[in-house]
Amino acid sequence: RSSSASAWPPGDVVHFIGTVWRLNQETFCDFVEGCNAVGIRVVRHGTNPVPEPTCPGRDPNRTAFDDDYRDVPDDERRALEYASLFVPTFQGSEHLDGDNSYIS
Repeated sequence: RSSSASAWPPGDVVHFIGTVWRLNQETFCDFVEGCNAVGIRVVRHGTNPVPEPTCPGRDPNRTAFDDDYRDVPDDERRALEYASLFVPTFQGSEHLDGDNSYIS
């Protein structure tokens, strides 16, 4: 499936380009749940599939998102960013403080 912005149906959509892993998974799930609650669709693009189960212990209908797991070329990345309502980034608590901290 193409990740070009024109390949996704029109409407309120947020394109997240990056990795979801154990240290930011809860933060990502909170974000997706909030977006779904207000009718915003989330599409995650990146080389690694999201860990399964994605949001354990949560209602899958409230945490649904599209996962386009592949490397996104720079020109497509820019088009997706422009087509997105905004461009999110996710740092779990481990990114901010702890052994895996790299954000000050």
